[in-house]
Amino acid sequence: MRRKIQIGSAILLLLAAVAVMALVIREYRHGRDASQLMYTRAVKKRDIVDAARNALAALNDAELREENYVLTGETVYSEAYADDVRIWQDEVATLELVAEKDPATPLVKDFSQAGTRTLAELALVVSLYEKSGRDAALDRIRKSAGVVYLDQARNIVAMILSVDGGAADGTSQITDRDVSYLRRLAEGAAVLLVLTVAATLFSFWPAKK
Repeated sequence: MRRKIQIGSAILLLLAAVAVMALVIREYRHGRDASQLMYTRAVKKRDIVDAARNALAALNDAELREENYVLTGETVYSEAYADDVRIWQDEVATLELVAEKDPATPLVKDFSQAGTRTLAELALVVSLYEKSGRDAALDRIRKSAGVVYLDQARNIVAMILSVDGGAADGTSQITDRDVSYLRRLAEGAAVLLVLTVAATLFSFWPAKK
């Protein structure tokens, strides 16, 4: 009878250990998936911030190179201006793609519109310079709304950074810490299971007479 009680107790202890281990594994997987999701979102927001900054930098450079081209007539500036326009197009396309379904999506659309209007004004100035000369181009620069559109673009990027910039900072470190904690928890539970199995096997060991 005593032996049966000993065996029954050992089986219950083993089942309890297995149940605890299953629970820990489930919690570990849940925490791991949540951490991975958090990391994915952080990467997305970081991509949004980077693309917005790169697009704005290209816009600023295009405005500067356009003015230098009008003032000097050097083709090196017109070529650099054309490169800046291409960079803007690439970066803003990337921004619109990565910002899909993000809280900053409306701001990204406004930024794209402001940048497009800025480049339209810059293109008009370049066209006037090549057709009518420097004076006409400089007069258009003084009357142009391009500076206004460029300021709008800068302000919108600042708002994008306020939405996604903070959320993108330091999240990876938090995620790594959480995953490490959950991994240690699972390892501890595994040790518990091993010890429990060992204790169970020991309980089945025949006692000395």
